[in-house]
Amino acid sequence: MSVVVLCGLVFAPSLGLPVKEGNSSLTPFNFPLGSSWNTAVTCQPSIVTVRDILGSQENSNGGATFSGGWNQSIPDKRSISPPCFVNGKPMLVEIHGVVLPILSLADECGDSGYNPPIPTAYCDSTGNIEDQNDHTFDPNYNMIRIHSENDMNWKYNGITYPNSPEGVAIDVQGFVYWDPGHTGDSWHSYSGWELHPLTAWRLSGQAQPPSQPPSNQPGPQCLLCVDTLTTINFLWLFLFAVMAGIVLSLVFMTAAAKRRLRRTREEYSRRQIPD
Repeated sequence: MSVVVLCGLVFAPSLGLPVKEGNSSLTPFNFPLGSSWNTAVTCQPSIVTVRDILGSQENSNGGATFSGGWNQSIPDKRSISPPCFVNGKPMLVEIHGVVLPILSLADECGDSGYNPPIPTAYCDSTGNIEDQNDHTFDPNYNMIRIHSENDMNWKYNGITYPNSPEGVAIDVQGFVYWDPGHTGDSWHSYSGWELHPLTAWRLSGQAQPPSQPPSNQPGPQCLLCVDTLTTINFLWLFLFAVMAGIVLSLVFMTAAAKRRLRRTREEYSRRQIPD
């Protein structure tokens, strides 16, 4: 089975599939096209739904299958230049009106085996986005959810977007990736499908996404910088702890000094009293 790859550099494929160059004339798909909100991404996204990626075929655990869904995947989930097409199928997608119920800020940190290695200060931020308007498989929610990851290597290279908000309707863009190691994991909806890397998001229906990173150069996308509010809260807590420590030290020092002064006065008074 050969894989046709367009518009991007790739590292060693994690799926074990051969990769070769091709052209976009091999894409007989009728999805509407959008434009990338992330200036580091040159691919044009296909506007799809979660159902388009998952398909309608369930495995024994109730999750979506590879062959019954998008049926293609980028070969390297951490690549900062994934292919726009694999076997003629578009890899960058745009999905509207989904919700991220819970976000994990630091799911996995650092990758010493990657080339080049990624420092442990950079972490994947992960969560499952879901199409709450799709009731086709009720009550099997595995078939309306797809795992998404704000990738550590994109943070390391300063091209990631801010983390998306929880619990509100958002539109997202990302590359389609299949991770076969998670088809038995409930937290991964018993399916290998992911948007990884998640490249951009905006509040649903808004014309403009959040601000881009200041540049596409390596920048401070470390664990403490992933969420600005978290960083500010951490600094305030740190300053509060330092000030509290200083105040407590002064209190203890003052109390000790008072005890020493009292003992000195008592000893002096005893010396002044004649036998």
